[in-house]
Amino acid sequence: MSGQWKRRFLDLSIGGKSLLLLGAIGLLSTIGILVIQWQIAGSRRAIAEQVTHLETLEAVNRAVSAFDNLKYWYADLANSLSQDAEARASDNLEIFRETIAGNPALDQESRQTLIANADAIKKLSLAALDEYVMDERAAGNKLMNDARALVAQNDEILSALLTATRKRATDAASAVAIASSRAQTIGFVTLFGVLGCAGLTLLSTRRAVVAPIKEITSAMRQIAAGARDTAIPFTDNPAE
Repeated sequence: MSGQWKRRFLDLSIGGKSLLLLGAIGLLSTIGILVIQWQIAGSRRAIAEQVTHLETLEAVNRAVSAFDNLKYWYADLANSLSQDAEARASDNLEIFRETIAGNPALDQESRQTLIANADAIKKLSLAALDEYVMDERAAGNKLMNDARALVAQNDEILSALLTATRKRATDAASAVAIASSRAQTIGFVTLFGVLGCAGLTLLSTRRAVVAPIKEITSAMRQIAAGARDTAIPFTDNPAE
């Protein structure tokens, strides 16, 4: 089969061979560009996913930080009985609500649990404050114990969320590194492949186009000079 294609190629005119070889170079270059663009697109997708995971991780970190501040100030409220602690605790509760409400890493059930627990922690802490003001230490301590149980539940949910989000961000970073390395490797391989095929095409052009032109030109010069025994090349291929 390869012999037949070679024979058909050799039977083409010089113009036909030139067009065919130029078409081959164009096709190889186009395929190489498409392969490289496909790899670049894959790298861009990986980078976009990494950015999304990093933004999610940042939101989770804000939520964890807000809840840490919230539980600190509500605990301080029970100890100091100060209005400043109550105001700071209330501010951090609102920040916590905002970071939880728009967090894409949370399912609806976890989001509702976290917010409900935070609201309950506020109510229990304020109720404990009233008991402490009335010097009802036992009742106040019981309310604060209930609040601490809800704090522990939220801490557990947020800890698991932070661990999972960090893992996804780390995996996304690894995916970017792998995609970039693969794009670079395939880009070099494709480039060398195209250059190699282009070299073979140029070599074929020299053998199939340039060499016949030189043979014909040389024979025509000899005939023009009066030589009678000069063999005319390509008599079996009149298209030349």
